[in-house]
Amino acid sequence: MASLKMMLAGVAMMATRASAQETDDMGPAAFLWPEDRVWQGDWDNRGPCGSVAEPHNRTEFPMQSGQVALVAQDDSYDITLSISYSDDPQSNDDFETLIDAEHMRELDPGHVCVNLLDAPPSVSAGDNATIQIRYTAQFDNPQNETFYACADIVWVDVAHFTGVVPCFNATDPGAGDADWYHDPNNEDEDEDEDENEDDDDEDDDDDASSGSDGALEGNGDESSSNDNNGSGSGLSGGAIAGIVVGSLAGVGLIVAAGLVVYRRKQQRLRALRQQHSSRGVDWEAQPGKSTASTDSVRMENLS
Repeated sequence: MASLKMMLAGVAMMATRASAQETDDMGPAAFLWPEDRVWQGDWDNRGPCGSVAEPHNRTEFPMQSGQVALVAQDDSYDITLSISYSDDPQSNDDFETLIDAEHMRELDPGHVCVNLLDAPPSVSAGDNATIQIRYTAQFDNPQNETFYACADIVWVDVAHFTGVVPCFNATDPGAGDADWYHDPNNEDEDEDEDENEDDDDEDDDDDASSGSDGALEGNGDESSSNDNNGSGSGLSGGAIAGIVVGSLAGVGLIVAAGLVVYRRKQQRLRALRQQHSSRGVDWEAQPGKSTASTDSVRMENLS
């Protein structure tokens, strides 16, 4: 019972901390697991790790079936995951690409789980490595910038890996502002769409009534008003990330509380069954019985 109480207290504390999580200690995105280096706003645009901190607190990482958990508080694009097998990488050239930007074009606010390839044969248990995330975002400046973050690990055999990876997918595509991002590869497609829209406008019937025009203008004003209201009432990415973790922790708290209630109910039922069964009778409290018959009949010699 004591362990259950400790578990309930731990889950409650985690839910409280997650819901009140501050977002000024990370950039637009970061490692949720393994633990990344200390974030510094003046260095997060400088490679290879966006921090002046040296490798520290290396996280044990399985050599097979490894995963990384990413958390984002703002829209991020063209994400690249790389790894360096050096003890202390000093430049981007020290890293090898694991997942390129073509496979991770966008990272919405929230949490994302990413599967990694197994460690190469040249890697042994106990070796050090550093995982790097590099991405594009607009965070504290109006222009696009490249951001970096690193997580230092030490390889361990899967059989000896005892950690729990907080890996899950929960993102909100509408939480960030994606209007600023422009993909140069889609420039031609955008121009073709604009030309098609112009042609459609010219082919429209010019004899539409003024009343219809007024109705269309009114609908346009209402749509603009709704868009403005919607953009002003949205939650920040950090708040959404905290709500997601807090919700999951709350579910765990409810399940743990239900388990406590269930176990207590089962204990009461067992006590009641024992009282009504033969096993529950206190035989020592019953009156003693003599082996002699109280109303015995003396048999005469009939011979």
